[in-house]
Amino acid sequence: MHDSSQLDLVGIGVAAVDELLELDRFPTVDAKQTMRSHAVQTGGTCINCLTAAARLGLRCHYAGLLGVDAPSKVVHRGMADRGVTWTDPPLDPDAGPSHAFILIDREKGTRTILMDRSRVRPLCPEHLDEQLIRRARAIYVDGLDLAASRRAAELARRHGAEVVCDFEENDPDEIRRLLPLIDHVILPAHFATLLSGEADPARAASILGDAARRRTIVTCGDEGAWYVERGANVRHQPAFDVDVVDTTGCGDAFRGAYVAAMLGGDTIDACVEFASAAAALSARRLGATAGHPEHQEVVALIERAVGAVGDRLS
Repeated sequence: MHDSSQLDLVGIGVAAVDELLELDRFPTVDAKQTMRSHAVQTGGTCINCLTAAARLGLRCHYAGLLGVDAPSKVVHRGMADRGVTWTDPPLDPDAGPSHAFILIDREKGTRTILMDRSRVRPLCPEHLDEQLIRRARAIYVDGLDLAASRRAAELARRHGAEVVCDFEENDPDEIRRLLPLIDHVILPAHFATLLSGEADPARAASILGDAARRRTIVTCGDEGAWYVERGANVRHQPAFDVDVVDTTGCGDAFRGAYVAAMLGGDTIDACVEFASAAAALSARRLGATAGHPEHQEVVALIERAVGAVGDRLS
């Protein structure tokens, strides 16, 4: 039986307000253009991961730094809607989330993200609540503040929590020094290439797998994911086929679903399959959080895919 005060996942990292601008096509220079739609949602890599995991039944908590401004309140509402709790009161009343303007090109199926990070304040390592880390089964860290990420990983090691990461835009040398503290390294292909020096995702996963404590996964969008458990061979998980509307936050949904499966005791094969299906389903709707699936939806997609393979082989 779980301790009532226990948390499944504590996240430290990026929070954002996403303004989604849906366009028929990407704008040209000096032109006026009508948008197909405009929506405002909670976003940010860390928040997206937590809300995806919460949608799948996990007890999630955000330990990053927010303020009392209107954008912070948007993030608070978004977390509350999904049952994600957060640390209160804010440590810095002048802090705020990132503000992302996401241009979605429906003609080409691409997106362009413009970021305003002027109010983002990194979390100082000394402000991390060790008792909060003690209550967690897993910790999520990203590249917002590597000093805080390192401290969180060290505390997680002390208290037996699993550490999951998302690094995308950081100094490769700093990340290489941090990898030995990470249990589950999940990286997009471009950053895995930068860290490993290998353009081939399978080889990149193999090289990085020697540095991570347990598991390494390299995600490649519609080409699927390559993954390895330390001491084993690299394997591949194909992407699931869905009708894509917007890929914003699919990688974050992957991580949230991976944590849900991992904490449920699944094998690495089952974890990556479950995460891949959840990521695909999250692309069905506009924005990072709107398409987060429930557990039964993920299972149903996996079952349909398995059935389709069986039909082709019969």
